[in-house]
Amino acid sequence: MKLERLLQAFAGQPYFDYPTVRLNFQDESDHTSRTALSRFAKRGILLELKRGPYAFSEPYRTQPHHRHAFFAVRHHDLPYKRIPR
Repeated sequence: MKLERLLQAFAGQPYFDYPTVRLNFQDESDHTSRTALSRFAKRGILLELKRGPYAFSEPYRTQPHHRHAFFAVRHHDLPYKRIPR
């Protein structure tokens, strides 16, 4: 998974989670997606929030982090959706 594709898919969202990543990157294996997210988190590009939801760190973030949005994502109140490319 390339950072540019991840940014294109999720830069407009304050948070995203792994099932949503899988919906948007179906052409990649589960292992490849998990490895890429882990590497981006280790490099400081992504912030892993409570074992699941992710958010972009500065300067990659285009949306502010809102506590209520994080709560909704963490408790899966938001539906998973495929982001158009």
